Amino acid sequence: EDGIRDRDVTGVQTCALPIFGLALAQKGQREAAEAAFRKAIQIAPGYAVAHYNLAVYYATQQPPTRELARWHYQKAVSVGHPKSDELEKLLARN
Repeated sequence: EDGIRDRDVTGVQTCALPIFGLALAQKGQREAAEAAFRKAIQIAPGYAVAHYNLAVYYATQQPPTRELARWHYQKAVSVGHPKSDELEKLLARN
């Protein structure tokens, strides 16, 4: 056995998905980015970074989907992600 287990690979993939999603978003592929963030959450529902990235995604899309953004931001913070003054300002807008 080489010491690598399926759960280890899945963990690495889960960690990589938000990074991949950010790269896709920077290239303008927003739907694919959203799918990557959602897949990370599907695999690991308490993954703070993926919830935070989805909050940013929903807060910055046109038009913004603030309710979803707030939900994902609150989830991210509740599982340990640091608060973001900048994102909180975006979410406070009407």
